[in-house]
Amino acid sequence: MIKKICFILNVALFSIGLFSCASESSSGKVKGTEYYSIQVSGLHGFINAKGDVMVEPKFDTASTVTSNGYAWVKEGSNEYFFNILSREKVEIPKGITIIPIAFNGFYLYLKDGREGIICSREGDFILKENEYFSLNAWLRGIVAGGVWFLEFDNERKFFTIKKGEKEFVQSPDDYSIFKASRRNIITTDGEGAYYLYERMKDKWEFLFETTREIYLPKDNRVLYYSSVEDEYGFLNMEGREAFSSRFYYAYSFAFESALVVDKKNREFFIDTNGEKILSLDDDFLYLQPTMNFLKNFTIVRKGDYYGVVRRNGEVLVEPYQDFIWRDITKEAVELFSVRNEKQTAWFNNEGEIVWKSDGFVLRK
Repeated sequence: MIKKICFILNVALFSIGLFSCASESSSGKVKGTEYYSIQVSGLHGFINAKGDVMVEPKFDTASTVTSNGYAWVKEGSNEYFFNILSREKVEIPKGITIIPIAFNGFYLYLKDGREGIICSREGDFILKENEYFSLNAWLRGIVAGGVWFLEFDNERKFFTIKKGEKEFVQSPDDYSIFKASRRNIITTDGEGAYYLYERMKDKWEFLFETTREIYLPKDNRVLYYSSVEDEYGFLNMEGREAFSSRFYYAYSFAFESALVVDKKNREFFIDTNGEKILSLDDDFLYLQPTMNFLKNFTIVRKGDYYGVVRRNGEVLVEPYQDFIWRDITKEAVELFSVRNEKQTAWFNNEGEIVWKSDGFVLRK
């Protein structure tokens, strides 16, 4: 129970941390190339995946570079959406507060204590005033690949955004939608049965029925579930056990691996056959917050020091350095010095430094 509580706290703390760390550095992929935020002498700019400076540091704050090339920035009292390629500026409507969390060009905002979605390209609102939305729905929608939900009289309605307009996701059967992503839908009859569907061209194809509470698959063909015995296991897309092993806690597969916890509170990664592929010493702690399930990197900590390993077990940065992670993508990770936050560096997925600030050094 202690381990499970720690995982929940990790998720909660990371969700809160998004508000602070996203304004410090972030990244996004535009036309096949990732772009990262950098900070020099307190000002923010942007580089590409090769380390070339695309926008010289001039902003007081800069958030995520979205997939359409825009970032939320602040210069003095002015804030706007800025396209790092075209240098176009999009004014932000007055009376709202941008929360620097973005997905596919859309940002979360606050207005009169209510949360909504705004498009960074046009500055248009996606949700109406009376449509209740929450930070939890936004975070879950990012994990689900851009399918969010609204609350209507305690009923959830799932929607996605197409061409700047929301489009509700319709249930393929007579039951209510339990979870949804762009590729899969899980419905439930409310009496303990769950039904998994997958989108095939323009229709939903039924895959299987189960009495286990299942979770949406990510970027492969294995999904995990929780059983009545409070154990976690894995199913294939035909509803059969992928392998016999059960775990005290489990996360989704990504990059052909999943982080699990056994009944002795030991953390390790497994492959799609259930075989252990990465297990560090008991002195190490995995940092695997909810938003990083689809990342190829895992941050590990030993004492006060942090390092970076791939999910396949390859060590990129030994965990004896005096820095901590601040941003992480599928292709790169940013670390900054614990001693001096202005000393920061981006590492690519080969473990090479793409860009570093003046004075950044790796030391034991």
